[in-house]
Amino acid sequence: MTFSSLLHRKPQWIASMVVLGAALFISGSSATEIRLEGPGNTITRTYFGMHLHRADTTTPWPIARFGAWRFWDAAVSWERLEPAQDTWDFKRLDTLVALAGQHGVEPVLTLGITPRWAASRPNEPFIYGKGGNSPPRDMRDWEDYVRTVATRYKGRIQYYELWNEPTFDEIDKGRGFYAGSVQTMVELGRVAHRVIREIDPKNKLVAPGFTDLGGRLDLYLSRGGKDFTDVVAHHFYPQKPERMPEHIGLIRGVMAKHGLSHLPLWNTETGYWLPLANETPNPNWPRNHNELSGYIARALILGAVAGLDRFYWYSWETTMLRGDPKSLQTGPAIVSYMQTMRWLDGASVNHCFSRDHIWMCELQRGKRRAHIVWNSRERVEWVPPVDWRAVQYETLDARAVQLKLGEALPIGQVPVLVKRDPEFWTSSKTRL
Repeated sequence: MTFSSLLHRKPQWIASMVVLGAALFISGSSATEIRLEGPGNTITRTYFGMHLHRADTTTPWPIARFGAWRFWDAAVSWERLEPAQDTWDFKRLDTLVALAGQHGVEPVLTLGITPRWAASRPNEPFIYGKGGNSPPRDMRDWEDYVRTVATRYKGRIQYYELWNEPTFDEIDKGRGFYAGSVQTMVELGRVAHRVIREIDPKNKLVAPGFTDLGGRLDLYLSRGGKDFTDVVAHHFYPQKPERMPEHIGLIRGVMAKHGLSHLPLWNTETGYWLPLANETPNPNWPRNHNELSGYIARALILGAVAGLDRFYWYSWETTMLRGDPKSLQTGPAIVSYMQTMRWLDGASVNHCFSRDHIWMCELQRGKRRAHIVWNSRERVEWVPPVDWRAVQYETLDARAVQLKLGEALPIGQVPVLVKRDPEFWTSSKTRL
């Protein structure tokens, strides 16, 4: 779907955009203009979240200094921690929590997957072991699991995500990482919220990381889940980064419907990666390292202007280290991620404007202002507006190029940062 087709959609999109704080403007010509107003907040290091699958074994600690770490696909879910009733194995999770503390990274633990011994459907096939996506047979087993984990990591893990990508029997034909009734999921949330708060009032329960465009979240909140939600979570996998604000707007519309606009909204999963030789490529995803670099930056930038509080990239191994078999951490995806982090950390995205596939996002850090620019479709020669007084631009591969007044620069799917002074664009607190 193109942005121009949004004009003919149901009013839900427009309502969501109002909640988001963005406005869509259409000029008198055939071109579509989009303007997104930022939330006005300063982006902190915890905005940059990451997934690490093998941090305790084969993956060297990342060179990028992200601020948040989601423990998912890291072999620390319920069926790994308690493989048999009252038999616990915390060795790996202990190591991951220690690594997070050592590197100053804030962890969030995703709760579930159900061990076979506790599953209500113990013989049903599931990718992580039989019965793993079924609700627990006895809620007391769930409570014991949550209490044991929250007690062990009191003061070290303060955020717990209720489940990864659940589906509900009431509205879904497919079966996700949880397949059961919404009411049972609400009860899981009620118990988890009560238990983690009993152990530490500072603990927060993050809503399940849903997929789709808001239907599951709406159902969960409407059946009582909103009473046990401290942070709203969603997984955003738009085909193109420029669709990110639309999807975020839809989720914010659901939050507003249930009186939860004041809560943080976390993107607990987004990722793009290049296919391996034996994989079928996604026709809408990047085809090479240059395009991947652009996708990474554009997704993070547009997530920020749309008001996401956190953005957990999936994942360090599948995106950043793919094509870097020796784990030298010098590949273009890593360089792009780190450069985007340097541009955004400690800054605010005031607004983004788009016309004819050219995007311009204004950044502010203190009294300084700069603009991130790209063309989402093709490479063109482009002249910055005169009032920008542009004298230099920075590239995603960390080069600085001088500009003369009125001089054109090449822009394409990989963003550049246009500045009115030659000073390096970085926060005094940024350490990359």
